[in-house]
Amino acid sequence: MSRRARRTAILVAALCTMMPTPASVASAEPEDEDATGRLHLIQFNVCDQGHLTNHVCSEDWPVRRTEILNQLNVWGNVTSATFQEICESTYTSVLANKPGWTGKFYKTYDVPDSRCGTDNDWGVAFISISAPSVIITTIFGQEPNGEFRVMTCGNITIHSGFRLCSTHLSPSGPQSQVDSIRNNLQTYITSGAAVMVGGDFNINNKVSCLTGIPTKLQPLYALYYGGASTHDCGPGNGSYRDVDQYLGVSGDSYDVPTLGSAKIDYVFFNTYRFNQTGFGGLVASSYVSDHRVLRGAVTIHD
Repeated sequence: MSRRARRTAILVAALCTMMPTPASVASAEPEDEDATGRLHLIQFNVCDQGHLTNHVCSEDWPVRRTEILNQLNVWGNVTSATFQEICESTYTSVLANKPGWTGKFYKTYDVPDSRCGTDNDWGVAFISISAPSVIITTIFGQEPNGEFRVMTCGNITIHSGFRLCSTHLSPSGPQSQVDSIRNNLQTYITSGAAVMVGGDFNINNKVSCLTGIPTKLQPLYALYYGGASTHDCGPGNGSYRDVDQYLGVSGDSYDVPTLGSAKIDYVFFNTYRFNQTGFGGLVASSYVSDHRVLRGAVTIHD
């Protein structure tokens, strides 16, 4: 075995031991310690709803803050994170414990009963080791309960410039919201820019292979999309790959569940500015959320 192969094998083993249970680990392109321009993104719907009686997300917000920090610290070299269902107080506290990190919080709802500890502001956010130079927020619509569905983005430079976005779509994933993501970022991509989108899409892309019904995420995928341990449901007609999706080759599993048995959390990156072979995704369970933490690694280039 070559020296490089031995290093890769050791890294794969180390990544796997970080996961709580074997069932929560997805097949993925292994990490490459020699890669330059490497970006590590965490996507996490933190279910920041403390003080809800008989709810799976019942921990107080300081406990949730500590768990978020643990998820950021336990996986080495994290460069950015996207969050949904996060209290502004949690977001602020996380940044206070990550010197040099900055980000953007966008309020989507007033949660009742001071569940956020010091305020009632709840929404989506992103944080990064590099400060965003431009902030762009797109509002997709409003739920009957008053919660807004949005995508908030920032232009960030880590190794190279890219636009980082965090989004939370409506349950059942209306097609119009997916189309808005594509349309709002396509001009930026066409200009030669790089884009990463982490979010809770509320869409189970796995079922497309099982039912033969095209997924609502098809407009985002370049080449193949799908689930059920295969990628042969495509072709898509977009510009993105999923960090769990390896090369669209049948048999490579990327249908890792991120909520119960469903996959609804994603990290997308546009293929033009990212290495299309050196990427991968893994998940880890979290005791404070009904979602799993999705970890994505990609390599950006000029």
